[in-house]
Amino acid sequence: MNKKVKKYIVLLIALITATVMTFNSVSVAAASKTVTIHLKVKSGDDISYKFNKASDKARYNKKGKYYKIIVPKGKYKISSQIRLYSNTTADFTGSVLKHTSTSSTVLRLGRKSKDWDKYNKGKGHPGYSGFKNIKIIGGTFDGGGLS
Repeated sequence: MNKKVKKYIVLLIALITATVMTFNSVSVAAASKTVTIHLKVKSGDDISYKFNKASDKARYNKKGKYYKIIVPKGKYKISSQIRLYSNTTADFTGSVLKHTSTSSTVLRLGRKSKDWDKYNKGKGHPGYSGFKNIKIIGGTFDGGGLS
């Protein structure tokens, strides 16, 4: 192997090492900023209020944290919209959520009166930044027979 090839191999190894170290530090930083909230509910409960109260913590988050809301396995009612905001993961693994209201949707990003208009201004939504970094994991959503 000539000197030039060896030099490129060393450079490539250094680049790969730096890239791996960067990815690891980013994932560790995100994990250290995650606040996990375990919803305290029993199977059969209406979770709308408690879920939205937990979700509001992400809504008013000023410190760049991520929130993970975990709903325990079970069957639950949703009598009013459950809302999600930026930087939130909702984990419904093993849960069945049945919508019991005829006057609202099951899930909404933000609140109609305050957040929705803020993120949806203008024709065609110019400059739209919207909600972001939202994940929904698992769960079965039953619309309660609404179409």
